Amino acid sequence: MTFLVKANWGIADFSTIISKGIAIPTYRGKRGHPVVFRSRYRDEILLLDDSQTLRDIIHSHPEDIAEVEAASDAVLRDIDTREQYRDERRLAEQ
Repeated sequence: MTFLVKANWGIADFSTIISKGIAIPTYRGKRGHPVVFRSRYRDEILLLDDSQTLRDIIHSHPEDIAEVEAASDAVLRDIDTREQYRDERRLAEQ
């Protein structure tokens, strides 16, 4: 799971500012998440087999990627455990 600070960029804003099919948030040149796919990628995503990931689609369409600079490094951090979630909540409340 990814922690996303709404004040820095929201998914709704993200999809309206790009004309590309894949939008990837970045922070200081590093790619983060969540990656946003336009609906035209729906079928391709649903056809992925167990050995494939969304990264395969990203690599298959480099010409259709927009990188959007985020104001926070929150787009680089993952939350995979309850402890990480608690830590991120504490950071967000500061």
